Amino acid sequence: MLLECLFEIQRAISRREPIQTLLDAVTAGTAKLLGAEVVALRLVDPDAEADAGYLRLVSSVGVDPLLREAISRTPVGEGVGGQAMSEGQPVIADLHGASSPLHPLFQAGLHTAMAVPVHRDGRVVGSLLVASYDDDRSYVPGDQEVLLAFAEHASLALNDASAAEAIRQAYAVALRQATRDPLTDLANRSLVLDRIREAVARGEATGAAPAVLFVDLDGFKKINDSLGHAVGDEVLIRISDRLLGAVRPDDVVARLGGDEFVVLCEGLDERASCEIAESVLRTIAEPLPVYGRSVVLTASIGIARAVGPHQAEDLLRDADVAMYKAKAAGPGRMEVFDQDVRVQMLERLEIEQSLRRALEREELRVHFQPVVEVASGATIGAEALVRWEHPQHGFVMPSSFVHVAEEAGLIVSIGAWVLEEACRERARWEATGLCGPGHRVSVNLSARQFADPGLFAAVEAALRTSGLAGGALCLELTESVLMDDADATLATLGDLRRLGVQLAVDDFGTGYSSLSYLKRFVVDELKIDQGFVRGLGVDRGDEVMVRAIVGLAAALGLEVVAEGVETPEQLAVLRSLGCHRAQGYLFGRPGPGWQAGAHW
Repeated sequence: MLLECLFEIQRAISRREPIQTLLDAVTAGTAKLLGAEVVALRLVDPDAEADAGYLRLVSSVGVDPLLREAISRTPVGEGVGGQAMSEGQPVIADLHGASSPLHPLFQAGLHTAMAVPVHRDGRVVGSLLVASYDDDRSYVPGDQEVLLAFAEHASLALNDASAAEAIRQAYAVALRQATRDPLTDLANRSLVLDRIREAVARGEATGAAPAVLFVDLDGFKKINDSLGHAVGDEVLIRISDRLLGAVRPDDVVARLGGDEFVVLCEGLDERASCEIAESVLRTIAEPLPVYGRSVVLTASIGIARAVGPHQAEDLLRDADVAMYKAKAAGPGRMEVFDQDVRVQMLERLEIEQSLRRALEREELRVHFQPVVEVASGATIGAEALVRWEHPQHGFVMPSSFVHVAEEAGLIVSIGAWVLEEACRERARWEATGLCGPGHRVSVNLSARQFADPGLFAAVEAALRTSGLAGGALCLELTESVLMDDADATLATLGDLRRLGVQLAVDDFGTGYSSLSYLKRFVVDELKIDQGFVRGLGVDRGDEVMVRAIVGLAAALGLEVVAEGVETPEQLAVLRSLGCHRAQGYLFGRPGPGWQAGAHW
């Protein structure tokens, strides 16, 4: 009978039946095999810190209400069970031999009791006790063996439950780590893609298309660069909290990485999705106090809805594409993905893929546009401009592919190649007597190039390999590039200055209204944007602007170049205003090196 009973308990343990069921089987088996009138299994509750020094009755047989109340919570060291726990072995006591005849067991009329310790994870955590009201009942060694066997099976059940709980907790932790962003505790890419798949499936069944909002913070890199990554991380955590507060309780908010977030909404039409996006934009734009600073951010949001069959990855990609279109329109905007956006995306993808092959296939060309001296008409320099000789589409203008190169991260390698080609060609002109050492070649630097840590090395290498003197090279930057990160800009300009290169502000007058940077950042030249030049002779306002820029340059000791000069009337006005240099179709269109060399 003992073996049968213990075997049934083992089978129940192997089936991972509830721990209470297992402990009840132990007390019931004990009562049956020993013919015990009272059986009590008491354990320390490891989850109740306030009861750490007390035993709690977890399973019993034959315990009347009065006795249950007395032994449901008792100090660990008290009574027969407490003695068995402290000694780690069976203990037998009766009314006549008990050291504490007033113990609740004996107060309840019991005359004999026997207890053995119960273990969990190698520690004594409780006791299994049997007791009798019979004066003549005494427990013999054989009874102890039976009680010990049942206590060991109680320990087996507890150990198994403990191991199962440890595995469950470890799995839960591993699952959370695999599906949650470690910084913000939001869903990560893996989890949100699963949720999108489920939402798309529900939408196909119910006709309610889910919407995905792709949220990207505008200019977040400045936070990390200027205030440090600790502040940046805190900003991301605060933004995460704001996102959760700006959406509905059932919406899923995820962080894909960096400053990219995703919101999954179900049961909304396009208008309602846009309202959620507007709420997110307003919430993010509120000043954010972080470590004693007030940080102000905006975000760009792309919205895509799964109208018709969709893959989760495609829906996320569509929202991402719409976000980039929103970002291109300016900070703090949102855009809904539609067929037009899809066409633009495919065109952009085709350009990007072709552009990646263009460098390998040597399809890029550098053309040069002459820069002339206004007073004499003599060519004194040239601006290097990149062109793409596409095998199917012919020459592609920079306006059609430079922005794609910026977004795809190709502009740094393309820019370095243009720089090398421009320096090599300018050195060739001087070597063949087409120009003198005072003639300059100008090369535009994009924002990504200027921020690239390898810029100094690229300029130095271009000068060294071509043999060109630094003074013969002029690097052109826009006002917005100069003002992006003042301290970093100052350091980069200082490095370039050591190479002897000239520095020009391109499209002057179209960027920041503050002119204080001209005093802080030492530059050599201002280039007047062609938008002001175009109206010379017909628009009084443009003439006033050009006059002011020329006067400012003269006061600061800077050269001035007017861009986009196309008519003799424009040239005449520039000459009367004292503008030093000019370039435009009036003097020559951009052309290959040999063609530009003929202008010298």
